[in-house]
Amino acid sequence: MEVYRLLATCSLIYLLNTNHSAISNGDLAKLRTFLITNCVINACTSLSAAFGNGIVLMTIWKSRSLHSPSNTLLFGLALTDFSVGTFIQPMEVAKCLFSLLTKEGSPKELNSAFDVLSVILSGASLVIQDCWD
Repeated sequence: MEVYRLLATCSLIYLLNTNHSAISNGDLAKLRTFLITNCVINACTSLSAAFGNGIVLMTIWKSRSLHSPSNTLLFGLALTDFSVGTFIQPMEVAKCLFSLLTKEGSPKELNSAFDVLSVILSGASLVIQDCWD
């Protein structure tokens, strides 16, 4: 139950872009811990996603024997995952850092770019997976 309350508080800050003055000190400490953990996890997985999917992309691109329809779909999925690791996860880290350092929230331009790219890459990944079936 405590996790849901923490996530609701975190969502309020992100969605309403409010300041931290309406949050109790105990909740603020938990929120800061949650945001720091989120930053660390996203930073680590961003590097591994970009690196791992980059290797897959380069392998399929360079090896003529891997140029098949099924590997084309695999290439598309690796490309969307590579883009998430390269763009979306670092943007999430930046949003978390803005929330931690400014006590206001991230700039609206960053939020908009994050939202647009997330929807585009999620949609592309779903379309590619739908083609797989």
